[in-house]
Amino acid sequence: LCPDKISYTSIMAAWSRVCNKQAVEKAELYLERMHVMYNEAGYNKVKPDRVTYNTVLNIIANGKSADAGVRSLGILQKMELLYRFGDEDVKPNVISYNAVIKAFSNNPSSDGARRSFML
Repeated sequence: LCPDKISYTSIMAAWSRVCNKQAVEKAELYLERMHVMYNEAGYNKVKPDRVTYNTVLNIIANGKSADAGVRSLGILQKMELLYRFGDEDVKPNVISYNAVIKAFSNNPSSDGARRSFML
């Protein structure tokens, strides 16, 4: 019995309640694991979707690490790229963009406000 997209996203949602560095690392690890299982092993039931990505983005934003803005922006850019190449399941929405803005606002830096404004 293999976990599916709902299993992984549920695990990540549970980690989102912790809001620490370990939660961020676990969420990114699970997202990467899902990509490997889908892209390399061909296991379609673990293909990440917008809900999965938004869960990871929110975990990063709530984790409040110094690089949260940059990390979340990288994930958002990956979503945008996948969508441009035809993956309708990962089209960013207002939740996606708000999570990235929150990540930058929770971790103010010299250009964080500017970068979030550019979204």
